[in-house]
Amino acid sequence: MKNRKKTIILKVGFAVVMGIFTAALFTPVLHAAGLSDVEKEHLLLMREEEKLARDVYQALNATWNHRTFSNISKSEQQHMDALKRLLDTYGLADPAAGKKPGEFTNEKLQGLYTELVQKGALSLSDALAVGVEIEKLDIADLEEALSKTTNSDLTFVYKNLLRGSQNHLEAFSGGNGRGAGRGRANSR
Repeated sequence: MKNRKKTIILKVGFAVVMGIFTAALFTPVLHAAGLSDVEKEHLLLMREEEKLARDVYQALNATWNHRTFSNISKSEQQHMDALKRLLDTYGLADPAAGKKPGEFTNEKLQGLYTELVQKGALSLSDALAVGVEIEKLDIADLEEALSKTTNSDLTFVYKNLLRGSQNHLEAFSGGNGRGAGRGRANSR
């Protein structure tokens, strides 16, 4: 009787493990087929756009040593991580893979990075205005992505990112007092 119970437990355990393994193996393939081309395009764009925000804020923090850039760049990394999990779930190649800070697959974002870092280096006020510009871009693109999907995974993540971008916009605008703080240019 005792051996029979062990055998049953082992068989059930093996079946569960095999089920999990099979699901893990085939889920990305099945999920990717479930996204429209537009949903895939938005997901890939949002991954790199969050990288743009993180990279620009890190560069501006290196120039101005301002906590708003430091804090929000960490948040942008969390946004990137959430989007990376979606890319993995849906079996999509990561456009940010292997890219150094300031390097992008998307040529428009590559040019925008250079432009925004140069603009933000002029003054702290200009740097904070760059933050506002990036967050407004994020908000517009997230709203567009939300309008083009009914996928619950994408909707959940995009809505969370949208709330984050709205908070970041407020911080850079000085609406909660953080964006208007002092920073000093670091030696170059």
